[in-house]
Amino acid sequence: MRAEAEQKINDIQSSLTLIRQRMGWEGSRARLTELTELSTASDFWDDQAQAQKIMREKNGIEVAIKHVEEIETRLKDATDMLNLVASEGDAGLEDEVMAEVEALAGLAMRRRLESLLSGEADDNDCYVEIHAGAGGTEAQDWAEMLVRMYGRWGEAHGYKIDHIAESPGEEAGIKSQTMRFRGMRAYGWMKSE
Repeated sequence: MRAEAEQKINDIQSSLTLIRQRMGWEGSRARLTELTELSTASDFWDDQAQAQKIMREKNGIEVAIKHVEEIETRLKDATDMLNLVASEGDAGLEDEVMAEVEALAGLAMRRRLESLLSGEADDNDCYVEIHAGAGGTEAQDWAEMLVRMYGRWGEAHGYKIDHIAESPGEEAGIKSQTMRFRGMRAYGWMKSE
């Protein structure tokens, strides 16, 4: 089990290296300092549109840095625990450490995929329209199931969901619905769904 944990730790470390390269770690930290200084200026909110753009960029960089630092901290703790398990041979603790390493591997992979979402529109909110089309009640029922499915997907990913417009079906389901997903990289993640 130790060899498996060490392999996953190496995978996590390579993911962190890729994430740091993709985000330009040192440049991002310098940009965050610059944006923080801009946001504290007394006339910062005079131009609302520019201020919102700056705050969105600042928040995005802060979140990306926080995610990397969180994984690094948890990885260090897991590595220390793994070394402790090796010296003491505690099977219960070994299972706990392995569960943490598994969770970290999943989180690191998600953050790695996020770092690849660098398209021009990937950081934007996303609109989804679902139309039942032809097929009567069954198609309308299916369209309603899709709305629930995408809603759960959005909630699981931490997005705020606005139901903009809905046209209910005659007997069951919906004829159409427009939803907006608001949050970090909503368009980037949704385009792959």
